[in-house]
Amino acid sequence: MALNLQLRIRQTILASVPGDVSILITAYLQDTLGVPFVNSSTGAVDTFLVQTGKSSLPPSNYATFLTQIAQNAVTAKYTTTQNGTTNTSDIITGLTSTADLFPQMGVSGDVNIQADTFLLAVRDATSIRLSQITLGAGTSVLTFTPSNWNIDYSELTHLTTIINFGAL
Repeated sequence: MALNLQLRIRQTILASVPGDVSILITAYLQDTLGVPFVNSSTGAVDTFLVQTGKSSLPPSNYATFLTQIAQNAVTAKYTTTQNGTTNTSDIITGLTSTADLFPQMGVSGDVNIQADTFLLAVRDATSIRLSQITLGAGTSVLTFTPSNWNIDYSELTHLTTIINFGAL
């Protein structure tokens, strides 16, 4: 089951830089109820930067281009690797921190992690519950990704109707 999210724009800055115009979009993700992702260690809305320069813009299809940049920013922001302890159960313990982990993140790793496993819940500061049991016990290198997230990027399409990127 994928997690449905929406990208929201907090701020857009068009800044003149020598020989170019820099496009900086501060964005965040929220669930379908309008609740934004919050960094559990700071309590602040978990924002990220989507940026490009005018010189990188294609001649058309700005919304598609900005969506691809946003997808890359989401992947970079929400992909993390850390060690955890598996015990032939659906619980992983011994993580360094769960502050940057969110429900429905894809989880992959060594032979102890089954295919198509995702993070079901963050239990506490160092442990999580997975969607499937692990296949063995020991220390595993785990990679968490936004692969199980269904993100609506339509706010970027709306932005391209407000800003004439072709005229920059």
